[in-house]
Amino acid sequence: MVHPPVGRLFASLPTLSVGKRGCQGGSRQHLNSQIAGTRKSKAAAGGARRPRFLVFLRYQCYYGYPPLTYLEYPILIAQDVILLLCIFHFNGNVKQATPYVAVLGSSWFVLALQKWIIDLAMNFCTFISAASKFAQLHCLWKTRDSGAVSALTWSLSSYTCATRIITTLMTTNDFTILIRFVIMLALNIWVTVTVLRYRKTAMKAE
Repeated sequence: MVHPPVGRLFASLPTLSVGKRGCQGGSRQHLNSQIAGTRKSKAAAGGARRPRFLVFLRYQCYYGYPPLTYLEYPILIAQDVILLLCIFHFNGNVKQATPYVAVLGSSWFVLALQKWIIDLAMNFCTFISAASKFAQLHCLWKTRDSGAVSALTWSLSSYTCATRIITTLMTTNDFTILIRFVIMLALNIWVTVTVLRYRKTAMKAE
């Protein structure tokens, strides 16, 4: 999935009272704590996605599928690794990224030790992805507010899953991958319909 835009970081920051001498001390400390918290949350979100991208890439390579079926995964992994390094760089300690990079590198070899390991990892990633979408649905059901959720983004995700189903049928015909994208397509459509439903309800209430 896509990283949150940088604009959200600035949107979440408090309004500062700026005088001739700059920001006030209390506001500056609060601002620093907000930035630190946002960095940690972005690092955690990136950490949750990187293993899945790595598993997808290793699974496709393990079974010798055409490079065009998994070309985006190396780009996404590189993007997340660069983001991780930037986060640690701006936190002032790049060396803390070493364990994360080492785990990612070793996982590449561990996943291919046995066929059942890579198959189990792929199925587990499908379960995790489905669970995250159910969590989004649960949040929508609980709040009945879809104002912070983009129906367009979820529609594009549904379109992506549909195209991946077609391309998988035309190329590898892998049952595990097909099941994954069918489940993701159904859940993405479910979230999209839920978002539109609560949005219409909110408009009627206004």
